[in-house]
Amino acid sequence: MYQADSSRLTKGSGLGLSISKELLRVNNAKISVSSVPNIKTVFTVEFAM
Repeated sequence: MYQADSSRLTKGSGLGLSISKELLRVNNAKISVSSVPNIKTVFTVEFAM
């Protein structure tokens, strides 16, 4: 993982999505993303019942 926009003043560690992905994996869940560049990004998480 990396920060795509290098012009930002604040730096992140890039771990947020990696941690989320692992938590979802161990819970047999799924994550998906839909993005409209420069407008919005939507993350959807699905858990099995």
